[in-house]
This record gives sequence, structure tokens and C-alpha cells, in this order.
Amino acid sequence: MRSLRAGLAGSTLFFGWVLWGATGCGDDDPNVGGSGPGVTTGVTTGTTTSTGTGGTGAGGANQGGMIPDTPCEDPAVASAEVYPAGTNLRLTQLKAAGNRWVAAGVDGYVRFDLDGSNADTMPTALSSSRHVLGDEPNGAVGYASSGASYVGYQRLGENGPISGPRSLSMDAAAGLTVGAAGADAITVWADNTALYGRTVDATGFLAGDAFLVTAGAYATTVRLLAVSGASEMALFWYGAPNQGGAQSQFLRLDADGVIGEKNVFYTTPSQHDLVQVTAVTGGYMALIFDADATPRLLRLDENANMVASSGGLAGVSLVHGVAAQGDRIAVTARRQTGEPELRVFDLDLEPQAPWVCLDTGHDAAVPVAVTADGTGYAAIYQTADGATMLSRVDALGTGAP
Repeated sequence: MRSLRAGLAGSTLFFGWVLWGATGCGDDDPNVGGSGPGVTTGVTTGTTTSTGTGGTGAGGANQGGMIPDTPCEDPAVASAEVYPAGTNLRLTQLKAAGNRWVAAGVDGYVRFDLDGSNADTMPTALSSSRHVLGDEPNGAVGYASSGASYVGYQRLGENGPISGPRSLSMDAAAGLTVGAAGADAITVWADNTALYGRTVDATGFLAGDAFLVTAGAYATTVRLLAVSGASEMALFWYGAPNQGGAQSQFLRLDADGVIGEKNVFYTTPSQHDLVQVTAVTGGYMALIFDADATPRLLRLDENANMVASSGGLAGVSLVHGVAAQGDRIAVTARRQTGEPELRVFDLDLEPQAPWVCLDTGHDAAVPVAVTADGTGYAAIYQTADGATMLSRVDALGTGAP
């Protein structure tokens, strides 16, 4: 494998099962990993029933079986070093802000050029606990952060803050995400088993008070994910609302609050992991780690009803992220032999290329973040010695961008 550590920047200054977070569009807690083992298989019933290994969802076909592994190919281009060994920034989210990247992790957010150079010396943070990023229009990125008694939001651009920060709540958030409904940013947080939201408008000012999103959303765990849209934001969350059950749910929001009813689209009697969700043509693609410890993809329609479920991803020990580019998606994962890897699928859940190993190994506690970059995909990962690496590939994952 090739790994060029170039573009040295910065001075010295995770994904498992705890109180939840995620990575991705408006992902929750970057300290938490992209997958974790489940223990049993599950059954539930939707409007119509489709049964998958580990869980069921409303209205769809399940392909079953396993998607075969492939030998892991070398990347077409070498990864660039963003931060050197020993910095251990644990960056788990990546978004484009104009002509620069914004990445977030355990200590806040940093910015760097598209080639990985000119990185900020150290992270910037609004608080000490959770730090999440969300897509916004016009080259902006939403940044939400929470602490012991604080939830805040700030709009970022390639040159730094555009507006804010804005204090949204004095709650101690158990989960956090941020996204956009058109030009309005919506931050959602979990508190005392309920979900709350608050809107910041296009000018950067608060648009009303905090509002209740849904009560009784979870009992013991919660993971929140937001997918930005032209006029509405899609909110996804995983939680255990009662003893012995686990549900992945969906709800729409706009700047004024909740739209319609929530949809429980996947249920298991024991824990599964809703890792990440991305928008695709006609709906969404969700990446899960099922209750039988099987990583798989779920194709969902625009109301989050299941259209299809992939077979398990053979050869994968952990799944980390999913991003959409046109009519394809890229999945990042940790290979059973320890390498960070990426593979591209079409919207019918069929592989379009073999797995590509981005490096010879990485820090297993820090997931590989992935995002679309307009023509292909960009991924960041942390090496075992604490360096942060940036890798960019084409739309199939096998060539140069």
C-alpha cells in the first residue's frame, strides 16, 4: 500500500457502544465508533413486512446472503498527511466549506486545504463535549457543539465563522446533530429521553424558541443523524425506547418544527447500530451494523420505508461511513485484517468496484470519515501512530480524482 505523508501541518497539540454518537451529515458524538457487535436476530412488522437477517423494516425486499469480499487494491493516489504522528486529533467527520475542508473530532473542528495542506494549528471548539458538522447551502457548514449545560451553533465558511455563535439551550445533551432545511440550520439534541430542536435562520440569528421534536424517543441510548434538504431536513435516530427492543426512526423537520409523523423503519429485539445515512435519488441510503453483527446497507424511500436491504459485507469488521455521488455511494470500513478501506456501490446495492485499501492500517478506535467531493470521494483516517491522513479518489474509488 502507498501512503505519502506530505503537507505537514499543525503542532502537537472513536466507533463503539456507549451513550451514543455517530459520524456523517450532522453526526452525533465523534468519540463513538461506527459499528459494534449485536447478539441476536430480530423480527418486527411494518405496513408490509420484509424480514432481514437481524431486523425487519416496513415495505421492502431483502436481498439476503453476503456480498463477497475482494482482494484489497492499492489506491490510485497516495494519501496526504494533514497532521503528523502524535497529534491524535481523532477527526471523524469531513465536510467541504467552499475551497477548503472542515473536519471535526473529539476536541472541536479544524480547517485545511483540499490537498490536505495549510491545516489549522489546533482545533476550535464552542464547548468541551460533542462536536458535529452538517451540510448547508452556498459552501457553508453548520457546526453544533454541546457541553455539561450548553448547546450551541455556529455557521462556518472556508475562512472561518460566518455567523454566531448562538446559544440554543442550557440542556446537557445526550445526543446531538445539525443539518439544514434550505437556508435555515436546525440543531437537534437529546435530553431526558426527548428530542428538542432549534432553528437558526439564513442571516445567522435565532428563529424562535426551542421546540419539542418527539417525546419518549429513547430510554438508554440515542444516536442522531441529520440529512439536509432543499426545504426540509430529515432526522434519523437510533434508540432503545423500551427494555429488550431497539428502533431506528425517521422524522421530517423544517424551520418551523416537525412535519408529519415519525416512521419506525427498522427494529430489532437487541441492539443494532444505525451508523450513517445519506440522501440518494428517491430517498436515502442507510448503513447499519445489524443485531447479528452483520454490516449491511438499507435502501429507503423518501418516507424512510425500506426498499431493499443488501447482503452482509463480507470481510469487514467495522463499518464507518457512507456518502453519495450521483447514482453511486461509497462505503468506508475497517477490513478484518486491519486496513481502512473504501468500496463503491450503485443504488441497487451492487458493488461497482473492488475494495480499495487506503493504507496498511489505521487506529481502530477512530472511524474512517467519507464525503462526496463533486467528482468522487474524500476520506480522512487516523493512523496507529496518531497522524491524520486525507485520501481522495474518483467516482469508482479506484482512480485519481
